[in-house]
Amino acid sequence: MIRAIVALLVVLAASAARASPMDTVFAALAAEEAEPIERVRFFIERGGVADIYYIDRARPGRFRMLKNPGQGGLELIVVEGVQWLRTAAGWQKSPAPQTAGLIPSMAEMFREGLTDAIEQPGPDGGSSIEGGMAWTNGASCQGRLLLRISAAGLPSLLRFEGACGGKATRFRQAFSYEGPLTITPPE
Repeated sequence: MIRAIVALLVVLAASAARASPMDTVFAALAAEEAEPIERVRFFIERGGVADIYYIDRARPGRFRMLKNPGQGGLELIVVEGVQWLRTAAGWQKSPAPQTAGLIPSMAEMFREGLTDAIEQPGPDGGSSIEGGMAWTNGASCQGRLLLRISAAGLPSLLRFEGACGGKATRFRQAFSYEGPLTITPPE
């Protein structure tokens, strides 16, 4: 009887020591924010319209985004509070808008919107978190989300399938953290 109680206490202590799926998500997001270089490839399809974004960040203060580069899409460069937007008339320079409050915090979105999260071990020593996801940012979105986290504790893939604003929506976001990466203002 005493052995059974001791065994149960050991199992309960081991379970309590394991991080919850949300703890794993928040640790991965914090690790991502600490990386000096981040490259994101973002594919989204909404209501049958597909877009691809190439986003590079060099911290602190440098950002470059290309939207649909094969189609002559939007290009935006931000360096230390100044932005350049490529338009049909050429590059337009202006102060970069303050994004605080405009772009939702990923941690806040997960905290408020991720439900029924389940963590599974990954084949590379990392893990996968899956669950329901809902958020509102201009449109109400709801569906299923998968976040893959590498063995280094960094997000490697984010995938969503569901609906936003009543339109079928799916996206895939791949992350890498390797350089070198140089982001310079256009001439």
